[in-house]
Amino acid sequence: MEPPSFERVEQAYHAALARPPSERDAFLQEACGGDLNLLQEVRSLLDHAEQAKGFLEEPAAEAVTRKVTNLRGTRLGPYEISDLIGAGGMGEVYRARDTRLGREVAIKVLQEAVAGDVDQRRRF
Repeated sequence: MEPPSFERVEQAYHAALARPPSERDAFLQEACGGDLNLLQEVRSLLDHAEQAKGFLEEPAAEAVTRKVTNLRGTRLGPYEISDLIGAGGMGEVYRARDTRLGREVAIKVLQEAVAGDVDQRRRF
């Protein structure tokens, strides 16, 4: 069976997302018309959208300005910190894994002196 086109997936996803969660399954069953690949793709996207709710509930600028001496091996929200990538005048940059999205990210942590300065935080 041929995979559904991006346009069909996108159209069904947005149409399902516009409906209340309690109505989505029935809508998808009808909208996909027996195309199991389309149904599976759209359900997968809806699941990911649900998992992403609350992403960065705490503003990033506040989360990364905490005083932390060594972030390696720790967690910062959904991020697992692994390695120090570099350091500069404003702070340090760490490699991390976003456990919700399953991808690598970089997180910059401000130095305490910089974090206390409103203009420097705004610049960040």
